[in-house]
Amino acid sequence: MRKTIILLGISTLLLGSTALAQSALPYWAYPVASHAWPQPDPKQPLRLPGTKITFTVAGTNDRFNVPDWYPNSHPKMPAIVAHGRKPDVFACGYCHLPNGQGRPENASLAGQPADYIVQQVAEMRSGARKSSSDKMGSINAMMAVAKASNDAEVKIAADYFSTVKFAKWIRVVETDYESLGVDTPVTLKSDNPADLFKSDVNIQNLFLLEETLKKLEPPHWPEDVLGAIDQAKATQGAALYKQHCASCHDVGGKYTNKPVPPAEIGTDRERMDTWIQAAADEANRRVKEMGINRPNMVKIEGYQSPPLDGIWMRAPYLHNGSVPSLRNLLEPVEQRTKVFYVGYDVYDPFNVGFVTQGPQAERVGWKRDVSVRGDGNWGHNYGTGLTDAEKISLVEYMKTL
Repeated sequence: MRKTIILLGISTLLLGSTALAQSALPYWAYPVASHAWPQPDPKQPLRLPGTKITFTVAGTNDRFNVPDWYPNSHPKMPAIVAHGRKPDVFACGYCHLPNGQGRPENASLAGQPADYIVQQVAEMRSGARKSSSDKMGSINAMMAVAKASNDAEVKIAADYFSTVKFAKWIRVVETDYESLGVDTPVTLKSDNPADLFKSDVNIQNLFLLEETLKKLEPPHWPEDVLGAIDQAKATQGAALYKQHCASCHDVGGKYTNKPVPPAEIGTDRERMDTWIQAAADEANRRVKEMGINRPNMVKIEGYQSPPLDGIWMRAPYLHNGSVPSLRNLLEPVEQRTKVFYVGYDVYDPFNVGFVTQGPQAERVGWKRDVSVRGDGNWGHNYGTGLTDAEKISLVEYMKTL
């Protein structure tokens, strides 16, 4: 008889946050006002260092007249960037700034390829590009502007931002100040400048912690909870694994950790196509401007085949999480599950994956539909031609990895 059991702890860590990210904003990650702040005087003049230009509070909030504090720092803005088009197309420069660097909540467009910008707006219009949440004001505003704008306006704005040189705004330095990220007290206020940013963080201990994390092993199949592994079947499965899986997934395998071309693997290529060579070139240019020396990023056709350590605990499967269990992955595409729910902490030791069907799974999980763009469950047809007995043996062996 098949059994299902509740797994708490690690499965919650692995899947719970994913469900949250898909179903609701993680409000704990966003600051909350401690009290109601008084509204500023709309006529109050505002100033910034390095410029004699002033704007009123109301002027800085005018989405059809971009407050241009430093007009000599960028080319002359076209009308669509500086003023937009009333009533629905806000000035592009209001959110992305005249120099294209963008506000903290908005994308930096400076130096981006014009074709790339045009493509993103087109996909926002068509619905192909969506946000992980429908509650982000800045993203909803951009979606509305994209749908209200026309092709000519988008082309003019894209050409402008592509000619603006990206500038380094933020310098990140790894020091003992990283203690701020691990809740260690840091001196942020002091009359003595020499005392600023002092902390009791132990750099050596941080190093030891990082080295320890590198030595962690994947979780072993908990036989006391999920039942004993059938060693006879696992032995049979080991031979099948060597024949059908090892060359791509064994450590040291011929194709392990190497990209497998889409024509060979056959899986949904949507995620791969979101990364283009133009974006790689732009990323390489920007990091060089920042003084960072690293190998150049490139566009590679294919998905990397990883080692399968702890694979029993890594459901759902394929690069896009479109297959709920190992047993399901060994089925022909037409027999794989089309709709299921991810995020339920109940484990199915027979199919090797979490329970993804039923009222409880629907109540606590989030829906995966393989007909959605980018969520296709096709491809990776290796092992689908095995007999049922062979599939059971192969999955039994994979519990040991």
